[in-house]
Amino acid sequence: LARKELALLDFVRRRAPRGDPAAALAAVERFAERYEWLKVAGGAKARILEGCIRPGDRIVEFGCFVGYSAMRMARRLRMLGGGGHIFTCEANAASAQIAREMLSWAGVQDEVDVMVGLAGDWAHSGRLGMVDLLMLDHRGARYHDDLAAMASSLAPGVRILADNVLTPGAPLFLTHVDGRYDIAIHESDEFLRPGREDWMVLCTPRDASLEGQVAEEPPEFRDWARRIDRLCWRSSSGGAGAVRGSLRDDVRDQDWQELQQEFAPALRIWAAERGLLSFSPSDGVGCASSV
Repeated sequence: LARKELALLDFVRRRAPRGDPAAALAAVERFAERYEWLKVAGGAKARILEGCIRPGDRIVEFGCFVGYSAMRMARRLRMLGGGGHIFTCEANAASAQIAREMLSWAGVQDEVDVMVGLAGDWAHSGRLGMVDLLMLDHRGARYHDDLAAMASSLAPGVRILADNVLTPGAPLFLTHVDGRYDIAIHESDEFLRPGREDWMVLCTPRDASLEGQVAEEPPEFRDWARRIDRLCWRSSSGGAGAVRGSLRDDVRDQDWQELQQEFAPALRIWAAERGLLSFSPSDGVGCASSV
């Protein structure tokens, strides 16, 4: 198990009373602020996520990491009157075990199933049942393929919430949902990283059958997706000193900045052309809207 995740689990157990999800969430955030940063959907992103949840939702999350978002969703379901359930999939078995321990300590283990394996494998398995809310927070280069594999499991009125669409980036996801989903882009800084802008993208199908031609993938989007995926792989498992979920602020941070300086303005223009952002190319500032 990774040193940082074990330290986090120990910190939560020492700082949060057992059975108190609010205290456990606060402890995770304190650890990320005071000791080592965690790539979790805290702060403004947490509020966006909670706003997407409805009473009794059956939720599938791709990308569990340490269980922070699953814990937050379970707490939100309780606040809405109880019911519903969360199935969260994690490719890394060590992270999945940490998440189980965290969720158990918070007292929400009966509301969350942590499932080990690739999101795509679970999506194709047909074992996830009908889904009211699908949270994509795993590998941006796979968002579009894994969403397509879930098509037969999407309940009427389903909401799809994709994190990290701008940072690190999921350009092929945008072309996949273009024209077939109603899209709302929510801009937010990364948790505890002021100035590191990101998008959470909320999508709802325009047609229950999801019929309609998928938009053509621009060649530059495919190229950016490959390069983003390569940097993500290095950050999570390949580079010297890499730490799962950290996107360490070392030499790779310059690589991210250079790549995002290249593709982020193009994604903003793509969104602005579809009425999804009020965009001024001179200042790069966008305002979330939906179409």
